[in-house]
Formats: sequence, structure tokens, C-alpha cells
Amino acid sequence: MGNRIVIGLTGLPGSGKTEVAKILKKLGFKIFSMGDVVRDEVKERGLELKRKNLEKVAIEVREKEGKDAVAKRIIEKVKNISCEKICIDGIRGYEEICAFKKAFKNFKLIAVVCSKDKRIARLKERNRSDDDLKKLEERERHERLLGIDKAIEAADVRILNDGSLENLEKEVRKVLLNLY
Repeated sequence: MGNRIVIGLTGLPGSGKTEVAKILKKLGFKIFSMGDVVRDEVKERGLELKRKNLEKVAIEVREKEGKDAVAKRIIEKVKNISCEKICIDGIRGYEEICAFKKAFKNFKLIAVVCSKDKRIARLKERNRSDDDLKKLEERERHERLLGIDKAIEAADVRILNDGSLENLEKEVRKVLLNLY
């Protein structure tokens, strides 16, 4: 597993992290979601999968087990598979980045960024239950509380995602070539 490639994704809601993960999946990457770890914990506690519960549990887990707690859970999952190309979607804090860099020699972090107007338009388009535009500011505040600004700043590379999906895929392929 010495040649394992591990890509982390960070970015604010609506920036396009999930689209980048889908592109990486098409390119043979196994996807792990930081959010899935939190969702699993919410279910384990017998709580409803609502934004408020997700945010509360995300903070509680990090307060109790350390700011890299969710990352450590992902690391354990990744260590137990044989896939050589891994993508970790939804990194939110600097301590998580440090845990991944310590665990994986070839870890690189990609920040997916775009204008706030574009993110708002995307959130309206996808119309998921957790994309209440009235709560976008609250969601961003929560993400910032977890350290997302520092994570974006610490990225090895940024992908500007203000264009089409076709442009995004070209950019992702170009970034992969430059990283590895």
C-alpha cells in the first residue's frame, strides 16, 4: 500500500465537493465521506437525521474525542481496504488534515471554491432538505466553527468551480496530473 493515493476534499456548502468526488469515483477512487461518519453516529444515538442533530453530534464527537476524531474513524476504515486510490470528502478542520497527513504518506488536500452567488444558485438547484437557503449563513457559521477556513487555507491546491461540470472534470484531471 506504499503507492496509495489519498485525496482530501474541503470547501463550503455548495462549492462542488460532491461533484469532484463523483469525478474521482469515475477515475477509480473509493470515496469516504466525513459526513457519513457523523450520520452513522447520529443514527447510533437514535436521533433523527436532521441538520441540528448532525451539527450537535459533529461538535460533541470532536469535543469528547478530539478535533481529529472523525478523521481517525475514516483512517481506520481506509486502513482496512486494499484500494490504492482514496478520496475523503468533507474535511472541515486543520487537525483532521494533520491526522490524514500523518496516516497517509501520499495525502493531498484539494479545496473546492466558488463564489457565494454560485453556491447559493447550486443549493437552490439541488433542492435537498438540508439546503434551506435561510439557514445557509448558520451552516457556514457551523463549518467555520469546525475550522473550515483554516482547512481551505491549508489545501495543497484549489479548484475554482464557477463553471460547468465539463470544465470541473477537466480541472480535476489536470490537478491529479500535477499532484502525482
